[in-house]
This record gives sequence, C-alpha cells and structure tokens, in this order.
Amino acid sequence: MRKLFFWLILFITACNLTSVKARKFNFVFTTRDIIKNPENDLTAYSKIIIDNKITNATQPAPMSSPQTCRLKLSPGNHLVKVIKYVKDPSDRKFKPLQEKYQPRRRFAKTFKKKITFFSIKYTENSCRYRINVHILTNKFYNNYFRNR
Repeated sequence: MRKLFFWLILFITACNLTSVKARKFNFVFTTRDIIKNPENDLTAYSKIIIDNKITNATQPAPMSSPQTCRLKLSPGNHLVKVIKYVKDPSDRKFKPLQEKYQPRRRFAKTFKKKITFFSIKYTENSCRYRINVHILTNKFYNNYFRNR
C-alpha cells in the first residue's frame, strides 16, 4: 500500500512538472463583445499583428463568445496591434471595422517563464473597447483556467 501511494504521488508530481515545462506559449490573446441583442451577435475574428508582422488570428466565432489565441514570443517588449473583422450579413464577407473603432496599438512585455495575458473587451456594436494586460505565473494561469 505504501509503494502504491508513493508511486501515485510521484506520478502526480511528474505530471505537474511536465505540464509547466511543456508550456509552448507565453502570450495569450483573448477578445469578446458584450452583446445585449442576440440579433447583433455576428461572426467575427481578430488578426494579431506583433512588431508589424501578422502572427496569427483567432478562429471566427460569434462576437459574444470568447476568442482566444496563444503565441510563443521572444522575451521583451512587443508592439501589439489587433484588427477586428466582422462578417457583413448582407454579402457574407468579413470586413474590418472602421479605423476609428479599431483598438490602438499597445506595447506588451513578454517573459520567458511567465504568461502575458492580453485581453480586449468590446461594448455593444464594437464602438468602445477596454484593453487589459496582465502578467501571470504558470501556476496562477493553470489554476485560474482549469475551472473555466
């Protein structure tokens, strides 16, 4: 019984250590809109431009659902620009928001062993937005997002 208990604890510890070491990203981008009327919940996605290079994009999804993208960046300051595209219901093509509604560029610092959490929350019709940037430890990120 003691051996079984010992091996069980060793296995759980090894799993926790490998999950922290195997992390393949240090930058998490997430966005979502606050939609009051379900008819306004159009499909949208965001292109993420870091240091003037298009790096990735979120998957197209309804604006009210969170859209997430994880990236591995070199440690240091990076200029982050986000371009939001919304599917036009009339011609069913994605079109970028007008420039005055696009989020402003923002610097975000990335670290080797910490996660930079970059989030944008838009109000109704994407007219206003709020950008939050947080630096999270791996342990906090794992505990916070395990229950979500």
